[in-house]
Amino acid sequence: MIHFTRRRTAFNLAASVQLGDIELRPSTEVRVLGVWLDLKLKWGAYLWKVQSKMPVYVGALGQVATSTWGALFCTARQVYTAVIRPVMTYGAFAWFTPADSRTRAGRLRGPVKKLQVLQNKCLRVVSGAFRATPIENLEVEMFVLLLDLHLCGLVAGTRRRLASSQSAKEIESASRAIRNRLQGRRRKTPRPTPGQAKGHWATNWLEAGGQPATRERGSEVQVAVLRSWKARKRARRRPPRLDRIDSEPSASILQLHQNLKKAKSSILVQMRTGYIRLTLFLRQIRVPSVESGRCQCDTSAKTVQHVVKWCPLEEREALGRRLNTCTLLSQKKTTAVIAKWFIETGRLRQYKVVNQLLYKGGEMPARDRWE
Repeated sequence: MIHFTRRRTAFNLAASVQLGDIELRPSTEVRVLGVWLDLKLKWGAYLWKVQSKMPVYVGALGQVATSTWGALFCTARQVYTAVIRPVMTYGAFAWFTPADSRTRAGRLRGPVKKLQVLQNKCLRVVSGAFRATPIENLEVEMFVLLLDLHLCGLVAGTRRRLASSQSAKEIESASRAIRNRLQGRRRKTPRPTPGQAKGHWATNWLEAGGQPATRERGSEVQVAVLRSWKARKRARRRPPRLDRIDSEPSASILQLHQNLKKAKSSILVQMRTGYIRLTLFLRQIRVPSVESGRCQCDTSAKTVQHVVKWCPLEEREALGRRLNTCTLLSQKKTTAVIAKWFIETGRLRQYKVVNQLLYKGGEMPARDRWE
């Protein structure tokens, strides 16, 4: 039992109910259809329950996959999207309000802000990326929606299903009759309920994208979510850099990881984002042992592009004639080749054991001992 009221000082919220010999005392939180409610209806109890569960899920995910071994990239990604994310987003239609999910500056706020932190941890575990990697880059590399956009899609899809059901029409008819009676008494225009506000938002949001393009497959909600994601990424796009690949969100990126070992997928993500264990990155994160971010050839900073294309100290016969970094990291035929080449060179100490197990590699070159 729990008391709900807007006039918290006008009533005794500690009042109990006596049923024979049983006395029911009020609780500060109650579970309704799997969603926890508190006295203030601020969703704090629900958020706390979800946060208390997540360490177990994140720990289990870490046992399934790490940066060097474990489940394949696509398999670990599916574990997150099919098992862990539904736990965080359960009952989103009740507690998530799309119009209030971000501030005017575009920053997350409310429960989704704290849930986004949990998603970020899971994405780093699945991808094997460093903590310094921007999460917006990881979301594109893994083709995992921003959490607020995923919740928007859930709310819009639920509203569309409810609008087309017969029971929803009967409920709306009964609600309209009640509102008309109350309006006659109060002589005021009633405010839209939260459900009605979400319904208006869903209609406007889905219609804002226009008709789905022929090259974009999926339902109306999926197309609207993907278009919103692309528009948001274009608005935030930073100046291009040579040490990373900045691509638009697309499901085709998952094909690059098909049939790749987990270590190769992790290296591929690190190379594409530019946050890989080379001296330039180590210098940027202020590793004490690294005094300079320049390559040992002393011609340029040590980035993936420099190592693959320009460094005179490297042997690139295994890479063939295609020395274009963007081509090597964007085609399924070449991603396995360049990931294997990076492991076999022994330059990344993180993958030394992988090199010995898969390719029977030897010791790490002395010139790369800090990487």
